[in-house]
Amino acid sequence: MIGIFGGTFDPVHYGHLRPVDEVRRALHLREVHIVPCKWPPHRDAPIATTTQRLRMLTLALSEFPALQLDERELGMDGPSYTVNTLTSFRHELGDVPLCLIMGADAFGGLETWHQWQQLPELAHLVVMARPGSDPGHDAASLPEWAQPRISDGVDELRTRPAGRILFQSVTPVSISATEVRAAIAAGEDVANRVPPPVWDYIREEHIYGFSESTPGSAEVTHADEMKDLAITALEDAKGRDIHTMDVRGLTDITDYMLVVSGTSDRHVRSVADKLVDAMKQHGYRPLGAEGEAGAEWILVDFGDIVVHLMLPKTRELYDLEKLWGEDMRASIEAQRENSHE
Repeated sequence: MIGIFGGTFDPVHYGHLRPVDEVRRALHLREVHIVPCKWPPHRDAPIATTTQRLRMLTLALSEFPALQLDERELGMDGPSYTVNTLTSFRHELGDVPLCLIMGADAFGGLETWHQWQQLPELAHLVVMARPGSDPGHDAASLPEWAQPRISDGVDELRTRPAGRILFQSVTPVSISATEVRAAIAAGEDVANRVPPPVWDYIREEHIYGFSESTPGSAEVTHADEMKDLAITALEDAKGRDIHTMDVRGLTDITDYMLVVSGTSDRHVRSVADKLVDAMKQHGYRPLGAEGEAGAEWILVDFGDIVVHLMLPKTRELYDLEKLWGEDMRASIEAQRENSHE
């Protein structure tokens, strides 16, 4: 039985490594593949380069030799969709039982993933849960599609290649990549949050705003402050798949666009309301808002940042991440080239 754990790993930290290694031991997995993504569909583009992220993973895995680096997503075209990765494993390994390892938050947002219905057909879903919080004990609280797939234990997973859901208790490790990057930019020591060789490499390469001469002096703009406040508010309101796009140089409308999903019209409206309230508490009032009536797509304009709150189907239809990402940049580059002809 083989485990698969994917992520941006920007940077890799103990919040990734320790729980996954705990799952490996608990399930007696033969291998666990650590799969860095090339282009996260619903997240910011990585800050570190691909080479840097690979180097940090290589250094980190020296402390966790039972976990192995798998670079297959980096060679794929387009966004790093999990369904494509699992299909690649399945073609390679045949009917070997595969376990897609994920956190509880990722599982909660699974229905927003590309072709998510195929994922349980390609692998078992192993959800890392805090001790005492196993949702599998209350199947009625889970989505209807998940209820009949709940597994009683690891032995059942070994009898079939895919299709079951196991909630595996792990020791909580409260570390996030966002928090690690912010700490580094603020001049803090993160040696207890990332493996020591990774911390050494970050300092050598001056990644994430690290500066030996002026710790804590990373420049933070007004727009950066608003963006960070908005992200915190959206997370507190249980917004799903928050994605930030730096559009400076692409448009004069704003500096950052944030895209976030809600599970229903009511949820989208609630997240929007909580965002506005939280921003007001810090002195930031919206310049305008659109779409509150239908709530399939609510736009809240704070000037330096614009927040799009959308239902998953609407988000997939308009695909703002692609529109304001590779498509817009390619268009601008083409215009620049034409202007020099």
